[in-house]
Amino acid sequence: MGTARDIARLYALIIEDLHRPDGVPGNLARSSTVRAALTPYVRQEDPMLGFPFAYGRGGFRLKGTPRTGVDADMFGHDGGGGSAHFGWPGAGIALSYTPNRLLDIGNDDHRAGSLIRALKTSLHQLEMAATA
Repeated sequence: MGTARDIARLYALIIEDLHRPDGVPGNLARSSTVRAALTPYVRQEDPMLGFPFAYGRGGFRLKGTPRTGVDADMFGHDGGGGSAHFGWPGAGIALSYTPNRLLDIGNDDHRAGSLIRALKTSLHQLEMAATA
C-alpha cells in the first residue's frame, strides 16, 4: 500500500535494476532476478472478463497480447477502484494512477486507460519526431 508517487517510485526502481549490468547489485534485486520476474509464467484468457492476460513469475501482469511499440515491454497491474500501476522499461517510464474517487464499474472505467493511451500517443509522437 502506498501513494501513487510511492508506487511509481517502486516501479522506477525495478526498471533501474532491470537496466543494471549483470552481477551488479540493484536497489531491490539484481537485473537477472528482475528479468526472471518479468518472464511470462501464465498466459490465458480471463474466464470472467473474456480477454487474454499474462502474468510473470514475479506476479506482475504482462501484455496479454504481445505487440511492438513504446509499451511492448510494459508490466504492472490494475488496482481496485480504477487505479493502474505500470512500468515501461524500454521508455524508462514508471506510472502510477490512483483516482481520488474509487469506482466499482469494472471494465467500464476508462480513466486510467485514457491516461495510459495519452502517454503512449505522446511517446509515439516523440519517437516519430526523433527519427524524422
